Amino acid sequence: MSTILLENYKTTLNIDIERVIVPTNNYNDMYIDIAQPNTQPRNMTLSPIQKYIDNENRFVNLTNDELNAIVYHNNVITFITCTHNSNDIHTTEYEKTYNTSELMLSGVTVQHMFDIILDFEKETRPLTSIMNGIDIHHIYFEGLQPITNTKYKPLWTS
Repeated sequence: MSTILLENYKTTLNIDIERVIVPTNNYNDMYIDIAQPNTQPRNMTLSPIQKYIDNENRFVNLTNDELNAIVYHNNVITFITCTHNSNDIHTTEYEKTYNTSELMLSGVTVQHMFDIILDFEKETRPLTSIMNGIDIHHIYFEGLQPITNTKYKPLWTS
């Protein structure tokens, strides 16, 4: 398996959390916005889902018909992620399986898939750590990397 599922779609994970500005260790006069250490998100949401129009080289918001398009045909889907502590010393693999049979008549829609992705992020994002706060930087959705035909790793970039 090598095709990234949902690779032509994009959204941003919005994380409502207390933040602080701290100096970086690598550069003088440079600062980074991080999550306040030892705090949890108040809320997480996704920005409107968009798709890439190749011949126009741009992203556009999805219509209701496009949000209801079928993108997945199995009865279960498992998401997997790895969380690291601040020093990348300890790595924990986390996975969750969703039963999609109740969502499907003929398959899982784009909207339902992103609802599941958001649920997974709400559970796993607080387990991440960058400078003793949760990862608030890797928030741009890039797709789902297949591990098996029912197991995927969500890809987020900064």
